[in-house]
Amino acid sequence: TWDSMSDMERALAITYWVRYNIYYVSNCDDSSWTRAAYDGFTKRSGNCYTYAMCARALFDLAGIENMIIIRDPYIHNPHFWNYICIDGEWYHCDSTPRLGYNSYFFMYTTRELKNFWHNGWNGYNFDESLYPESASDSVQGRISYWNHTLKY
Repeated sequence: TWDSMSDMERALAITYWVRYNIYYVSNCDDSSWTRAAYDGFTKRSGNCYTYAMCARALFDLAGIENMIIIRDPYIHNPHFWNYICIDGEWYHCDSTPRLGYNSYFFMYTTRELKNFWHNGWNGYNFDESLYPESASDSVQGRISYWNHTLKY
């Protein structure tokens, strides 16, 4: 990232970098968030916990307020993703790759995230009462996933 970038541009660069520079493996050391981030940066592999913690570390360095959201309830495995605050509004970011969907989620509102269905399933249940209220207005029209930039 560069000093001249807006927080939204920095957050997009971070989410994109994590998504396309760490490779998914199902098992990793999740004993601490710093261990997972370290392994993600040095081994360049990990699971959703690793992806979320690497993004967390980079958001922290960029000065972007963020939290980790944990899927709840879950049937088989928990899932972790980032919740970031840009211009006073909270948005969901998930850099973890998923089968059959070659992209990432960047600055989704809770409504958008809950409306995402893939292969007949939405894996983004969480206890909304534990987190700040999500932004209500979508910014998806400002994002070019094709070239990973913002439209102005």
